[in-house]
Amino acid sequence: MRYLSKVLRQALGRRVRGRYRMLRCADGRRAACAAAVRGSLAAAVGALTARSGSALPDTWHADARRDDIHFAVGGALVVGPMPWQNRPTFQQVVQIRP
Repeated sequence: MRYLSKVLRQALGRRVRGRYRMLRCADGRRAACAAAVRGSLAAAVGALTARSGSALPDTWHADARRDDIHFAVGGALVVGPMPWQNRPTFQQVVQIRP
């Protein structure tokens, strides 16, 4: 999340320590990148406002069941859907023997 925050702050012209030499959005110019970021955020807010019928972010609710994992039937048992799990891509197991 820190990378995204840093890129957005730099694109919007805010002070950033360790600035990136180049932003790879729009045509690479800071002004064009800032306009692209603002336009994208405005479009997202517009879509959420239209869907929920309100411009208040605390009314923008989603149905978490739409992200459920559904299993294909492959035998006599039918397994119901399970909630989506946000797990890290990299997991490590370390075993230490005395």
